[in-house]
Amino acid sequence: MALFLRRLSVFFAVIILLIIIGLFLPPTPKSRYSQLFSEIKKDSLLVNVPAPRLILIGGSNITFGLNSRLIKDSLKLNPVNAGIQMSVGALYMLDNALNYIKPGDVVILALEYSQYYGRAAYGEEALLKTLLDIPSDNKRTLRKQQLFNIIEYVPKYSFSKFNPDEYIFDRSEGIYTVNAFNEYGDADIHWNLSPRKIIPSGPESRKLNDDLLEEFSRFNDKLNKLGASFFITFPCFQASSYDNSRVQIEELYRKLNERSLRLLGTPERYRMADSLVFDSPYHLTKQGVDLRTRLLIGDMIDNGIPDLIYTTGITGSI
Repeated sequence: MALFLRRLSVFFAVIILLIIIGLFLPPTPKSRYSQLFSEIKKDSLLVNVPAPRLILIGGSNITFGLNSRLIKDSLKLNPVNAGIQMSVGALYMLDNALNYIKPGDVVILALEYSQYYGRAAYGEEALLKTLLDIPSDNKRTLRKQQLFNIIEYVPKYSFSKFNPDEYIFDRSEGIYTVNAFNEYGDADIHWNLSPRKIIPSGPESRKLNDDLLEEFSRFNDKLNKLGASFFITFPCFQASSYDNSRVQIEELYRKLNERSLRLLGTPERYRMADSLVFDSPYHLTKQGVDLRTRLLIGDMIDNGIPDLIYTTGITGSI
């Protein structure tokens, strides 16, 4: 029995040592090639793009669902598509954006519906990788909810550093890589590809995260102090998936309205035909991207966003 316990102790000691070593090893080539590393480029855009600026925050519904050139040409604004993927979590998206907001900026948030439920807004494995792999000029501090959420991914992250697949992999699929983005931050590499078969998502079973809605109000107050403006819009969402979650989406819309947050459009307006979806309920074909972008442009005009930006007197170059 004593021998078994000694061997068991050695086994766990080795496991813990490998986890610690993995945490401090540099990111693997596959990690550096991933979509998450686009944050370096997008943060650079947030620093360098001149006023008048439109900052778009969200997960992949923003990444794979906008044609920023259309916004620029239509509204004479400089858009920055800061979206990457939803699993970094809404809290990280908002906190990171605060590092770059300038007076006169208009910030539009479009979260995937699943972000509003359970603990999804606090981040998952992608947040851990962002924190440990991706260099940043900003000091990254996480809240306790985020730390509790990502701790379970630490062993998987560490052991991935010893996986040969992380060093020898197929680079031919470029849709979800650091090279998939244009000069505005839009993922456009898939625009000429045919859509793929998608299984619609089902209704949300988790509880609505009311704390996240309160966070929006705090974020709005912070932007007001910085001389910027905050709006919330809704994600592009496959019609079949939308219909499966209609009850939850309508409840969310009602609660957002109760908080007197400035909303652009309605959830129903961004319900996209199944034929316009590319490879996920939140990812659009080029035709879908252009339609969603035109809808958003219309909502921005209806809410006076171009006038709001120009009346600040803060201008740059287009």
